[in-house]
Amino acid sequence: MGFTSVILVICIVLAVLAMMGTLPKRKGKSKPSSVPGIPQKDWQHLLKICLGDRERAMRLIQAEQKRNPKISPKKACRLAIERYLMGNR
Repeated sequence: MGFTSVILVICIVLAVLAMMGTLPKRKGKSKPSSVPGIPQKDWQHLLKICLGDRERAMRLIQAEQKRNPKISPKKACRLAIERYLMGNR
């Protein structure tokens, strides 16, 4: 490989790296980092329990609210976490 070829390869690699840094990063499913009325820390904990399944986490919250319609989403989330932890000792 000649000197010119090496320089050309280096330039191509640098150009590709520069483009990768400017392109928007792809994300998986669009998921909000939190839900209104639920502290982000609680929501993230419940999502972790649900292995990232947002729909399952919401169903657990809704199930808690169905058991007691007067509780807030915050309380329902905490109860869902507690119920999971108590059931998986």
